Order: sequence, then C-alpha cells, then structure tokens
Amino acid sequence: VIEWLNLPESERPTLIHVYFDEPDSAGHDAGPDADEVRTAVISVDETINNLTRRLLDEGLMGCINLILLSGHGMERINSSRNVVAMDYLGANFSDLFFDGPVARIQLNSTAAEEPDEDTKEAVDGIMAMMSCEKNENYLLYKKNLVPLRFHYAGSPRIGEVVIAGRPGARIFLTEEQKNSYQSNGDHGFDNRFENLLRVNASQNNGTNGALFNILRDPPELLETATFQSPPECEEVKQEINEIYKNCSEKIVSSLSATTSIESELCIIYFCDVIVHFHNSLKKTVIVEGILRKETWDVTPSLLTQPQASLLCTLRQYKFPFFSKRGIPHLISE
Repeated sequence: VIEWLNLPESERPTLIHVYFDEPDSAGHDAGPDADEVRTAVISVDETINNLTRRLLDEGLMGCINLILLSGHGMERINSSRNVVAMDYLGANFSDLFFDGPVARIQLNSTAAEEPDEDTKEAVDGIMAMMSCEKNENYLLYKKNLVPLRFHYAGSPRIGEVVIAGRPGARIFLTEEQKNSYQSNGDHGFDNRFENLLRVNASQNNGTNGALFNILRDPPELLETATFQSPPECEEVKQEINEIYKNCSEKIVSSLSATTSIESELCIIYFCDVIVHFHNSLKKTVIVEGILRKETWDVTPSLLTQPQASLLCTLRQYKFPFFSKRGIPHLISE
C-alpha cells in the first residue's frame, strides 16, 4: 500500500482496498466470544497501527482518506438448534439445496430458466412439508414473500424457497453434513438480532448536510423545496388533523422534492406516520415513520395502537394502500 501511494501521480491508484481475514476466521473457527477472537483483534489492531505509522512517516496521512469498515457481525452456532431439511422433505427430494444460516431451495426445473405457473404446485408442496407449528429454529418464505428489508428477492439464483435460521441455527440438507460441520460461529442471520449489532450507527435522521462538519471543504448546501400538498388534499387533511390533533408526539418529514413532483403528492400527517399518496398513480408511494426498539414486533402482523389507527383511517378514506404482502409489512419495513 505504501509503495502504491508513493508512485507518481499518473500511476498512483485513487482507491485502494485492504482486506483482513481476521477476526472473521477466528470467529468462524472458535465462536465470536472466544479468546482466539480477542487475540485476532489485537493482531489486526497492531497491523492497522503499523499502517498508520508508516503513512505518518511517509508524510501521506494528510493526503488520503482512511476509512475503516466492519463487514458483519458473528453469531455463535448452537448445534442443538441445527436443522436437517431431509427430515422434512423426505428421501425423494432431489432439487438443488444450498445450506447455511439462510438456506435456499431451487427446483431443478427452474435452474436454467425463469419459474412459471407449473412450479407453483411443487413449491407449495415443499412449503407444506417444511412448515411446522411453533418452529423455533427457522422461518420459511417463498421467494416473493421474503421480507423487503432483507433485499433478497431480485436474483433468479436465489431459488423458490428461502429458509432463514433463527439465532444460532444453521440449515443443512443431510445429517452427514450437519455432523461434519465443525465451525462454532457464522453470519448471514437476520441483522435485526440484537447480538449482531455490535457497532451501532450514529443518530442521523437524513437531514441534508448533517455530516458536512467532518469535511475539510464541504459543498454548498442546496436549498430544495419541501413537500407541499396540492389544494385537492386539504379537505382530507383537515379531517385527519382533527382526529390526530392531540398527538403526544409528531414526526417531521425528512423528504424534499422539486415542484413537479410535489404537485402529484398528497401528504397526510398522523402521530407517528406520514403517508405520501400519489394522486396520478392512485396509491401510496412513501410511508415515513420512526421505528423504536420497544415497538418493533417480532411478528409483523401484530399492529401497534398508532398503526391500527392508521389502518382504520386509510380504510375510512379508501386509500389503495393494501397489497398481498399486507399493511403491517409496508409500515414496519
């Protein structure tokens, strides 16, 4: 890295990536809380200290931006929670199976082409075999019903069925694969799990220019028009404002847009939610809200009281806000 940065400007890289395989490797082998991980962290810290010392000695530190990133968390594997899919699928299962904290099933008939209507029956059969009341070790999804916050539904390589392991549970196809697995830590679990959130993001509500104070030469903060509802929305807004006039807390919109966009949107303010309804498309396009830890339900179908009030109001005014996914998903995700 030092040699690259000392090259002539015409040859010098403008972006350099440096990857450390620790403490990831130690976390996989021994588990996230093992002494081996602590030793690996000390080693990485010493390596980064050596790098920064060299940058200072070469007079380069003031000429570069040094960014340190952590890739992901690590969960200890609980072997008692591991799942063998063949226990559910039966001996005749022969489709493609990819194991891991998040396992996937892809039908042989769709491996080389897009799924069609003929695959629905096969997928429904797999879902029926894998479904289990009060199963504590995994969650089962059809690909098109994977929670939006996973950002995991756009590729044809994902397959038709996604099996998401609960904390510490890994999904295997066979008993032999489960018994041969030797690692004590893994990642890929739902990053909403508390023990994966080792590094918390700083508070930031999306305000333009909120981070300009850390820049040596910040750009000019451009003024943009805030959203304003067209006159056609006023009657509905007045009625809703009357309903929610005694809110103990109201959120403030963090969005801004040009006049051409704002003229199409009707902005409805509730206590803890702001709904942006598109007049031309006749549907809700944006829902703003603040999700707090104490109101984030493990089961999305359970509405909090403010969300229930929102649902009743949307039904009253017949906003076409609903989808096959259901309103709880749209609000919470």
